[in-house]
Amino acid sequence: MDPSVIFFFALAAFLSYRLFTVLGTKGGHEPEENERPRVVPTAEARTEAAEAEPETEEPRPSKPLPAWAQVIREDDPRFDPAAFQAGAKAAYEMIVTAFARGDLSEVADYLDPSVRKAFEVAIDGRTQAKQTLDVTFVGIERADVVDAHRQSAHIEVTVDFASDQIRVTRDAGGEVIDGDPARIDAVRDRWTFARPLRSKDPNWTLVATGGDARD
Repeated sequence: MDPSVIFFFALAAFLSYRLFTVLGTKGGHEPEENERPRVVPTAEARTEAAEAEPETEEPRPSKPLPAWAQVIREDDPRFDPAAFQAGAKAAYEMIVTAFARGDLSEVADYLDPSVRKAFEVAIDGRTQAKQTLDVTFVGIERADVVDAHRQSAHIEVTVDFASDQIRVTRDAGGEVIDGDPARIDAVRDRWTFARPLRSKDPNWTLVATGGDARD
């Protein structure tokens, strides 16, 4: 599963219909031999025609763009904030799962070298202690963007994640030394993603973890 933020665009085709009704009145004019007489629709026919005419829906007002998204739109007019947040959730779960598993190969391209190094040090420490970490995601409640700004030649976006996880650390013998396999923990994380300015690559890179996420 690709943790990058992928933008999906859908095109909707709308068909318009117009109902034409020929109305006429009798009186003062007799149809000529080859002329077809006009027919006055009955009240029932007019009612049926009105019911058959499709109703025109009022256009829904567009949702105001969040301030943080406006910062990115200045660099990327096609930026979709909802797609970004959905992609951030997917990336968060994939990276946390890879870290717990102790194998970063599938997510390495989306980690800044400094972040990857920090993860590798933690994984090595766990391996040397002969410990294992099991993480099960019950669900990600939200991914709230709390900041977006230009930093040098990059755009940085900070996201607060709120998720429910089951986290269990076991020793070499399989005994639980931290966590509870029967308990769901509320986990809060603050991560920062970055992307070069004017980049045609939609992927974002995790450049920082940690900090206190807001409740």
